[in-house]
Amino acid sequence: IDADLLVYATSVPGVYSADPNEDDDATKYDQLSAAELVDVIAGLEMNAGASAPVDLLAAKIIERSGMRTIVLDGTDPDRIARAVRHGDHEGTDVIPDGAGEEPTYWANDEQ
Repeated sequence: IDADLLVYATSVPGVYSADPNEDDDATKYDQLSAAELVDVIAGLEMNAGASAPVDLLAAKIIERSGMRTIVLDGTDPDRIARAVRHGDHEGTDVIPDGAGEEPTYWANDEQ
């Protein structure tokens, strides 16, 4: 689709090391590479009953596409708009190999 950004809106505020609803020690990742995302999700899905914010197939598609992705809590539409317009979010950035850490032109501070 030739997009620059995928916003993966879910009911949790990002990607965690474990299900934050089940594990008080779950750590939220602020940033992951696409390969790291696949590894984290694969580990979560191996645990019976675990809930992953992104399913393994989606994580592999994100990795293969090389598209910058933000996984965030999408229960508030304004939160999604801020992420798209300004790159401002509290979710997890999934940064493809070879991309810089700063958002591309889709995010600006003028609006």
